Amino acid sequence: MFCTNRQKQTLKDKLLSNAPILRNNRRKKDGLAKWLCGLPEELTRDNKVKVNHMADWTLFNSFRVIRFQSTKEQDVKRPFCLKRSCIIISDYISCVSIILREVISIHIGQGGVQMGNACWELYCLEHGIQPDGVCPSPESNDGFQTFFNEIETGHFIPRAVLIDLEPTVIDEVRSGTYHRLFHPDQMITGKEDAANNFARGHYSLGREIIDEVLDKLRHVVDKCEGLQGFLIFHAFGGGTGSGLTSLLMERLSQDYSKKSKLEFAIYPSPHISTAVVEPYNAILTTHTTLEHSDCAFLVDNEAIYDLCRRCLTIDRPTYTNLNRIIGQIVSSITASLRFDGALNVDLTEFQTNLVPYPRIHFPLATYAPIISTEKAYHEQLSVMELTAACFEPGNQMVKCDPRKGKYMACCLLYRGDVVPKDVNASIASMKVKRGIQFVDWCPTGFKVCYKFFGVKIGFSNAEEESLTTD
Repeated sequence: MFCTNRQKQTLKDKLLSNAPILRNNRRKKDGLAKWLCGLPEELTRDNKVKVNHMADWTLFNSFRVIRFQSTKEQDVKRPFCLKRSCIIISDYISCVSIILREVISIHIGQGGVQMGNACWELYCLEHGIQPDGVCPSPESNDGFQTFFNEIETGHFIPRAVLIDLEPTVIDEVRSGTYHRLFHPDQMITGKEDAANNFARGHYSLGREIIDEVLDKLRHVVDKCEGLQGFLIFHAFGGGTGSGLTSLLMERLSQDYSKKSKLEFAIYPSPHISTAVVEPYNAILTTHTTLEHSDCAFLVDNEAIYDLCRRCLTIDRPTYTNLNRIIGQIVSSITASLRFDGALNVDLTEFQTNLVPYPRIHFPLATYAPIISTEKAYHEQLSVMELTAACFEPGNQMVKCDPRKGKYMACCLLYRGDVVPKDVNASIASMKVKRGIQFVDWCPTGFKVCYKFFGVKIGFSNAEEESLTTD
């Protein structure tokens, strides 16, 4: 006998309200067994729950679960008070399972690899993963598997590819603390440097290595269930970071045209430069990748130098200091992909809310709070203060003044003990300030995510001025 549609819907609601997020890993069956034990008491009292086809987890959007088998007709009329019955939950139970939305990180050139080294170090600390890839308590949070791939030995390998035309920087990773974390095949090096020359990275040396890079990248993609997109780390001013990145993004657009491509890029600073040709490389790579990148988060070394001196009281900041600040920015932006939250943001939502026009995809990132270790235990920051700090030009990752222009969109990402009431009050106070103005056609362009420290990502006309004049 079959239960009525109303009974089906009631049981569906009961099942979904008690369903955890079941991940596609070796603990799936154990997780399913624990989930079944957590069904409502009236469903499981004196009942035997059976699951058909536990090994078959083909994903469907529909919910085709419920059939009751009972020897008494009155039991069917009262499905939640069954004395002798069997609930058959078919393989379509995967509706309570969530497809992993993996993200692959690509680190290109010296700047990209060093940024990646700092980011993966921070990811491991946040998720409790040891330098050799072992996670003592992986059951506590499965969300990090969007960035890590679990192998049969129980180790977690980053979904990342490190690329450089000369081996020095990647050799430091191979011999560093986290040398056992990365897969050796996913660290690709050439034998000759691009020498800060866009043409060498794009045309001569880049052409020789691009097929190997795409082959290794394809192996990483094949290990994904539902690839969401790519995060590309590089520097605009370097030869490899500009030339090889633009060549790779052209090929990614051909092979993975439907996937999101987000950049985390080091932009040339107004007054600090490591090479004379940085502006030329930046112009060439911006022009080449403009149609292939969906969103690019820019940082420049001068702005982060000033943050280190002013907020962290570091007189002579090193590249390690700079990269760790960038790592905090990247970690905060990607936290909703790696952790569960009340209101999460994925890669597609970043594009939807922050990119008003495809070619205008360079949001301005701001991070707060940035506090030194000595002051951390003596500060008490409210949500209002954090939000206000995010609109201060001194906390920006790029040297420009947004007060000279208007905002087109703003995404506020909160992480920690934050409640919507405080956030709404903070946004209301920001709207009345004269220094923060939005364009007329989008007067309330705020997107909010509850997962993050106060990180503000917004668009301003002043940044466009900075990008064209510096």
